Amino acid sequence: MRINVQGDGNVVVVTGDASSVKIGDIRLDSGESFDSVDFSNGHNNSGVGEAESASAKSCAKLLRAHYLNSSSKIHPTPWFEAGFQLRTTDIYTELEVTSRTERGVESSSSESDFRKRLVSGRCNRILVEGEPGVGKSTFCRKFTLDWATDDLEWAGNFDLLFTLNLRQVTRSGKLIDAIFDQLLPEDTDVDKGHLEHFIKKNQDKVLIFLDGVDELESTWKSDVLKLVKRRFLPQATVVATSRSTERHHLVTDIDGHYIIKGFTLDSVSSYIQKYFESDEGAAESLISMIEADDNIQILTTNPLNAVLLCVLWEDSERALWGNKVTELYRQIIVSIIKRFLKKMTHPCHSVKKFLEISNQSYQSWVKWRLMA
Repeated sequence: MRINVQGDGNVVVVTGDASSVKIGDIRLDSGESFDSVDFSNGHNNSGVGEAESASAKSCAKLLRAHYLNSSSKIHPTPWFEAGFQLRTTDIYTELEVTSRTERGVESSSSESDFRKRLVSGRCNRILVEGEPGVGKSTFCRKFTLDWATDDLEWAGNFDLLFTLNLRQVTRSGKLIDAIFDQLLPEDTDVDKGHLEHFIKKNQDKVLIFLDGVDELESTWKSDVLKLVKRRFLPQATVVATSRSTERHHLVTDIDGHYIIKGFTLDSVSSYIQKYFESDEGAAESLISMIEADDNIQILTTNPLNAVLLCVLWEDSERALWGNKVTELYRQIIVSIIKRFLKKMTHPCHSVKKFLEISNQSYQSWVKWRLMA
């Protein structure tokens, strides 16, 4: 058998009639032609050298370490005192999800269906929309953590997963800059050029979560939207999240559309039980209170409201004033301010000043609810 590789510095290999040649992981037996051999080995690694592959492997290792640190814990209320955090695996509760067709028909869906779409190969531009506080970022965080721990089968379909907080994009709209700014250590030995080359040559093995397209500064919006519109990395899988009011400039470029509705009534109970894992009595009494009031049930389908109500239940020692939703909001605001003051270096001790701040915050909250 004779193999002649054309080009500068060509190679000629001559072997016996019954011999075989192995090139990398590819074995070519006597009588077999190159046309019948798949040299991609399941990956689109054409044009990728050892340096690029090494950078990608190093990046994947650093990404997993970063996600295990940053995504394993949820900080649902950053204005609270330092140390208020919840473990993702302990507290995460599946959200109610629907899907929408190109004609606008909405139907019940699930996180399981979303996972299947991610790896199907038929859908690589996905929009996840929802109201503020409904759980879009936590949704991304859970999938990111699944990839980092390699817990689910789908995670193996992607060599690299980049979850980017678009609110933090401040100096460049380029993907590679955001990756190095947000996800990798400052002293990383990952070569930016090598990693960028690997990503371009292995797009089908790359998953990108763009969290908060609606919060992106207008300066960088056109660059980032190139990803959604397939003008950049068209074969990569891109998931963009946005508030429902800001989705209009995204829907024409997607082939998968999901809407996060928040918690169902059953999942509210499940969430509360997880939150009060060490205090079963507190969980049961709060669930009973919610089940007895239709307005509060509606309120707690928003996960942010649910966690705030759990915090309020702790702070008030299971005793709330009144049963009106507006009064409940006022109590939540007061609880937030109390915890925020604990966080401040020089807290305000004036009761009058405190009440002024409370009233202003409450009015702002009401305006936000009316606009949402």
